Amino acid sequence: MTPLGEDGAAPLQLFNAHGDIDAAALLAALSALRQGDFSVRIASQEGELSRRIAQEWNALAGNAARTRDTVAALSQAVGREGRLRERADVAGLSGGWAETVAAVNAMVERAWGPVDELARVINAVVDGNLSQHMSAEQSGDWRDLKQCVNAMVDHLAGCVSEVSRVAREVGREGRLGGRAVIENASGIWKDLADNVNGLADRLTTQVRAISEVATAVTRGDLSRAITVDARGEVAELKDRVNGMIWALRESARNNAEQSWLNTHLTRFTRLLQEQRDLSGLSRRILSELAQLVSARLGAFYISDDSTRETRLVMVAAYAAASMRPRRCPSCRARASSANAPSTCAGYCSPTCRPATWKSAPVSVRRRQPASSCCRC
Repeated sequence: MTPLGEDGAAPLQLFNAHGDIDAAALLAALSALRQGDFSVRIASQEGELSRRIAQEWNALAGNAARTRDTVAALSQAVGREGRLRERADVAGLSGGWAETVAAVNAMVERAWGPVDELARVINAVVDGNLSQHMSAEQSGDWRDLKQCVNAMVDHLAGCVSEVSRVAREVGREGRLGGRAVIENASGIWKDLADNVNGLADRLTTQVRAISEVATAVTRGDLSRAITVDARGEVAELKDRVNGMIWALRESARNNAEQSWLNTHLTRFTRLLQEQRDLSGLSRRILSELAQLVSARLGAFYISDDSTRETRLVMVAAYAAASMRPRRCPSCRARASSANAPSTCAGYCSPTCRPATWKSAPVSVRRRQPASSCCRC
């Protein structure tokens, strides 16, 4: 029984009633086969030749259709469904038909190799292993893909290595100043390097600024402050450290003032207890007080009510030209020397300690250098 065509069409009658080949029917069958229509079948008629021709033609069309279906199924599995391990079945095919299907299988096999290599490398990258590369020999576009993937992995490994190094040096080892160096960096890789280096630079600057100020405070220098630009929690830390230094400075100043006051109050209290004469007490206090507060001029006055009008009488002076107390022996000895000045700037102290001014009064500056003893 002659099989029907693939579309259910009746087979062609290749021989006419006289047993001759119908050229028109044969031409139609050949034309359909050339155009890729493998559904045409030839009916088996009486006679050995007719049956043999029908069998061979139908086998030829069947092999062509089977090859087409096999390749189409493989294309569906590999190209659309992504089943790269799928292969075409060559059972029932021989000769060129089997070779055609085998060639398609070989093409899929060669395509599957680089894809499998690529998947292996990408999975390694996902797992954090940046040492894997596509190692199989490739050619053409596959070779370009291999080089591109390997370069990507190497670049990624270099970036991760540099970022890890800077993070380890700064975060774990405490070595500030490190920078990530990525060769031929561009695009997002350059942005990554710049961001990491910017982070390391800012952290280095801020930590070193805080360290310098902390070192100065440890050495007793409370005049320093953190001035580096900072944001966020680092800015809060900066403000807190500066506030702490300000509080320490104010506390130290208050303590110093209180200590100074207590010390000199005790000193002047002792002077008041030791001196009974008003004039001597005035000179002693003025001498000590003027030196203590770095005064350029000073005088003590008392109110004289012995006359009708109350007037102030100078009883002690410091570097004042209007009072001429008696020379002390030390001053008389210096006055007798050849280099002694004819006049002194003013009375300094009973102990003849020199009076030194950074900016002496004009009246004093004309007659005497900025250091003098008793006004002689």
